[in-house]
Amino acid sequence: MVAYMRAIYEPLATLLVQAVATRELQSEPIAQLTDAFLGGLLALRKRGDSVESQAGNATWWCAAFFKAFRAG
Repeated sequence: MVAYMRAIYEPLATLLVQAVATRELQSEPIAQLTDAFLGGLLALRKRGDSVESQAGNATWWCAAFFKAFRAG
């Protein structure tokens, strides 16, 4: 869990803090934004999917997440 926090959660939270600070994303609790992003990304991952399929899903989720939480 410590490795997960250091390698995934904390860097993502840092990026989200910067996006909120520069008003690219809505001002929301960072922990909840991070959980929503990671939860959605993991929900799209299916065992047996090809790398290309997983990459396509990840790309789609990043765009959908930004549209949902972008400021203004």
